[in-house]
Amino acid sequence: MFWECHVVISSIDKLLDQPSDSVSLQDFLDENDLIQECLTQNNRLLDYLVQENIMKQLIGCIKQCPTDNNFHNAQVVSELLSGDFQRIQEKLLEKEHLNLLYSFLLCHETNDRSTLNPILASYFSRIIMTLVIRRPQELITYLKSRETFKNDFFRHLDSTSITDVLYRLIADCG
Repeated sequence: MFWECHVVISSIDKLLDQPSDSVSLQDFLDENDLIQECLTQNNRLLDYLVQENIMKQLIGCIKQCPTDNNFHNAQVVSELLSGDFQRIQEKLLEKEHLNLLYSFLLCHETNDRSTLNPILASYFSRIIMTLVIRRPQELITYLKSRETFKNDFFRHLDSTSITDVLYRLIADCG
């Protein structure tokens, strides 16, 4: 019959149906419709993404420069962490995850010179800017708790992305 109902199961749902030990975060990051599935509030997917170990892996994608110069994962993760996904932002705002994200500023020091990969710095900046806009009080409270906050940012003033974050913090939060 012409009007038969065909149920389409997304590739994300197929991954979620697999045993957890046979699927990895990389499998999800390789899916083209990952962000779209988050936008449609796929609860099973969001449950997966906010798991403690998955959240740490997501933040790790922003911190670590890929060995093959393929920034696809970092780009997708920056979309996830800066997207309008309340559950992901709530998890990101936990102190342990903010510490992990913030450590991006600390882990690129070599001798007295610090260098940030400009692509990763832009992804880091995008995530922080989103938090400044959407959750300013929580982020400012966290940053104030960091004793070396100013120096950690000032050390990277040669990065336009970090300078943009500082400008936004000063402009919005005084």
